[in-house]
Amino acid sequence: MSEIPQIKYAIFDLDGTLLDTEILYTIATQQYLDEYANGAKFTYDIKKEMMGRHIEIATKRLMDILHINDTLEHAVQYKIDHLNNLWSTVKPLPGAIRILNYFKRHHIPIALATSTTKSVFEQKMVKNKEMLNYFDAIVLGDDPHVKEAKPHPQIFLRAGHLLGCTDMKQAIVFEDAVLGVQAGIASGAYTVAIPDKECANDPYFEKAYVLLKSLNEFDPTKFGLPDDY
Repeated sequence: MSEIPQIKYAIFDLDGTLLDTEILYTIATQQYLDEYANGAKFTYDIKKEMMGRHIEIATKRLMDILHINDTLEHAVQYKIDHLNNLWSTVKPLPGAIRILNYFKRHHIPIALATSTTKSVFEQKMVKNKEMLNYFDAIVLGDDPHVKEAKPHPQIFLRAGHLLGCTDMKQAIVFEDAVLGVQAGIASGAYTVAIPDKECANDPYFEKAYVLLKSLNEFDPTKFGLPDDY
């Protein structure tokens, strides 16, 4: 960290970064495996191949890894139906509102960049509508301008563009998943990793510019930002 960044834009992933949704994906996926894969365990090695990806791509990866004899359409719909019963329980992760408040207070434009599709996003945010007020731009997984999924950086580049960022070295990306961290780094942004406890020991996270256990640990001075977090 020889050169201190000069951050002018902030971009956040949603699931597992701002909202505590990853446990719900785990629950719904394990229920599916219990019924259609003889109770195979949804391990972290499988989960990291899915986290940060569009639900269809993630589900196909699951089916390929475990050789599940089912149609992709049914598997996806099964997960959607089960998740729809869980979204009302979603809450912000520790430090989420605090860090959004920090950037808003310092007039730093904020974007949300999530692989979640519009219909699912709306359900996730029903009990978290106040969070929407912080975002100057939102890029969803079915945005027609985003053709490539994470780990491709396209979704973060699109978010930066909507914020008016012409140099991603002026942007900071917050991510919880390996694929998301890969995408953040590939975009050229300073990437902060906040992995879930389940995957905190994955060595790839060491490649992030900063590795945190919680958003509450964020140190703005490492990014050339005011020290009043």
